Amino acid sequence: MEPALPVRLQLSSDKSAVLIEVWDGNPRPPAPRDAELTSEDGRGLFLVATLSERWNWHSSQERGGKVVWAVVAPGN
Repeated sequence: MEPALPVRLQLSSDKSAVLIEVWDGNPRPPAPRDAELTSEDGRGLFLVATLSERWNWHSSQERGGKVVWAVVAPGN
C-alpha cells in the first residue's frame, strides 16, 4: 500500500461566492472520469464540476503537488 499523501483545504469568501482550494502532494493533473453515482470512487471531480460555477487546477510551486480549486455561489 502506498503511503497517504497530505491534503490541505482552504476556504475563502467575498460574501457572494466561496473559493474552495484543495492541495495535495501528488503532482499529476486531476483526471476526470465517468463515474457512476453508486460508485465509491471517481466521483470527486464529477461532484466538483456539478456543484461549482467553475473549477480548474494548477501546480503548486511553493509546496509541490497541485491545487484543485472551485468557485461555489449561492444557488449552486
